[in-house]
This record gives sequence, structure tokens and C-alpha cells, in this order.
Amino acid sequence: IKDPITHITNGKKFTDYCVSTKTNMSIFKFKETNVRRRFRDFEWLKKELEKTVDIQLSGFPSKAISRQLPFRTDMGIFDSEFIENRRSDLQNFMNKIGTHPLVKKQVVFHMFLQSLVINKNYIPGDVI
Repeated sequence: IKDPITHITNGKKFTDYCVSTKTNMSIFKFKETNVRRRFRDFEWLKKELEKTVDIQLSGFPSKAISRQLPFRTDMGIFDSEFIENRRSDLQNFMNKIGTHPLVKKQVVFHMFLQSLVINKNYIPGDVI
């Protein structure tokens, strides 16, 4: 997880991250990929994996609701230190789940890592 970029679209700010993957595992379609994902995409991945693999995934960064309050005097969730901490936490989470034998076979995990667009109407299951 690298290269966080904060965007403004239609007056709303969000930060996305580059998810860079290099693998020599034959189960993956591509050996190297770079896709951009928002925090909510990582949340979605966690929820989908817990549902399809029926496991509890720990170590996921918090939503940081208090940092989103309008009366804060700092940059909240757009503060560079917060963004770097979140990036690091997301990196640790992805490294952890990427070693799970059931997770690394899931269609949703492959789609998250290797598809430019996430199809939330995908059919769950193992990669064939």
C-alpha cells in the first residue's frame, strides 16, 4: 500500500491508496498490478472475506469517526500523519490476510488486488 492521494470530487474529499501487488503464485492472473482503493473499499473487502470464508479478520484500522467531526482544528482524516498511519495499518492488514490459505484463493481477494473496478455483484468462491 503506497502513494496516498487526497482528491476533491463534487466538493467532497477522499483519499485513495495504490495497492501494489507482485507475486509469483500461479493462482493469480497477473504477476504485477497497481490499483487504487479507498478506505471504504478495504472495509468492503474485509466484510466480504469474513462472509465468504467465515473467519474473523483482526487488525483492521478503525473508521476514525472522531477525526471526521466538523469542529476539529486539525485536518482530521486528511492530516498527513493520519493518512500515513492509516496507510501503514492497511499495509499490515493486507500483508496479514494475504498469507491466509483460504483468503488468497478467494475471487473477491483477486478482484480487489488485480481489477481496476470492483464488481460488487461478483459470484463468491475460490479462484479456479
